[in-house]
Amino acid sequence: MRLGEEAVLALAEAVRYCPSLTELKLNHVLANTAPARGALLAVLDALPLARAPLAALDLAHNAQLDEMAQQRLVGALRRLPAGLTSLQA
Repeated sequence: MRLGEEAVLALAEAVRYCPSLTELKLNHVLANTAPARGALLAVLDALPLARAPLAALDLAHNAQLDEMAQQRLVGALRRLPAGLTSLQA
């Protein structure tokens, strides 16, 4: 099911503030548009600020990330408080 960019931005806030979020699965939820990429970047920027120990992350089949966004993803993953047990990107 496709989600609007507003819903993904809300999930970015949930990543920051929810103390029990351990999995984030956004597989096939965004179209390949500039606003969708912006929403996905908001999620990436929220990852290192997560209050919960995120264990699984699925961002596959969404808006295509350019090289800069891919570097932001790698940087965000490096700054996670604990390592992931599952990654789909």
